[in-house]
Amino acid sequence: MAITIEEIYQEILDGRRKSFPPGTWSRDVDGQLKQRVTKYLIEEILKWNDEDIKEKWNQHLIQKFKLTSVMQIYRSSPYEMLNAAYPNRLEAWELKHTPRRFWTKEKSLEILKKIIEEKERLTEFQLLENYDLNWLIKNKLGWSCSKYFNDSPYQMLNAAYPNRFKEWELKNVPKNFWTKEKSFMALRWWIEEKEKLTPTCLLNVYSREWLRERNLSTPLLKYWDSNIYQMLNETYPNRIREWELKRVPKEFWNNKEKGKKIFKQIIEEKSMSHEDIKKHYSLKWIVNNGLRTPLMRFWSDSPYKLLNEAYPNQFKEWELKVAPNKFWEKGKAIKIIKDEIDKTEVSISQLLKMGVRKWMKQNKLTTPFNKYWKCSPSKMLKEIYPKEFEVESRKNRY
Repeated sequence: MAITIEEIYQEILDGRRKSFPPGTWSRDVDGQLKQRVTKYLIEEILKWNDEDIKEKWNQHLIQKFKLTSVMQIYRSSPYEMLNAAYPNRLEAWELKHTPRRFWTKEKSLEILKKIIEEKERLTEFQLLENYDLNWLIKNKLGWSCSKYFNDSPYQMLNAAYPNRFKEWELKNVPKNFWTKEKSFMALRWWIEEKEKLTPTCLLNVYSREWLRERNLSTPLLKYWDSNIYQMLNETYPNRIREWELKRVPKEFWNNKEKGKKIFKQIIEEKSMSHEDIKKHYSLKWIVNNGLRTPLMRFWSDSPYKLLNEAYPNQFKEWELKVAPNKFWEKGKAIKIIKDEIDKTEVSISQLLKMGVRKWMKQNKLTTPFNKYWKCSPSKMLKEIYPKEFEVESRKNRY
């Protein structure tokens, strides 16, 4: 029975043979024998997995295990020998010991893109989160980064994808990267170019968390002691007030007087007259002007309580655009309507002539009028002024 190439190779390794028989490789036209001994070494002798091959496959090892004659047929290239046995199983650059003169600048960029797009299939977010010098070293690109890109992972990435990324988008930037000026540039770029935030959107999203997600926590701490408003205000001087941010620091609203002072400041800056306040002031107005937190903290979430404390006895609850929830109880409605009618010194007869519905609307009393008397003047007047209404009714009958 004929001896196999594997058995011959084992005898060489055991010292029972000095070499392969003459003509072994010249007669191996299709390369099958060379591939078999390569596989035998890796699978049976060394028992290596892919990671072992990447780390340890090299010229010295091949010589040590008596396969120099095979390697010479592949132009003394360990990778060509390996690739013949395992076609396309591993890339040349995945080996710790790559072929001589393998790495060029162009080849480095080609391989970088191949790892990102094909091997690891990184999303943009994943790339920015993980890409740094350690990632390059792990992927056998550390030497190229050093030789061709001055040890700058960003320069290498930018050469592969020109102007697609800003350096500050990377989660891992070089030590001492952040200057105050770069911090301004980065923040403006995120707001104006990357996300194109309108002033309203900026107020809604800007927060410590938003800065952290954009890798701006380091400059925030370094130059502004983690004060998000100071960072924004130095970037856009005096364009935004701290309380306009949807998420202000907890300690900002630390006392009632500050809340009241800012409330009055907003009213004055907007030049709101008494009529303007009656027409526009509401919980929605409070929210839009960034005052919900102090309203909840100091005034039980009541817009009227805040208004009345800032401008004592100048406004009545029902005069506002929206009266407080559950304000209009029937007993309270009767008292307020009666007080308002009595205050104007209008008789029932005069009130009926001028139009009850019109008067109720002018005095912001339509809600209870509709709720309890279905907009019926006679039902309302009969209940509030029973005697006077009876007298007036008799007059009309005669």
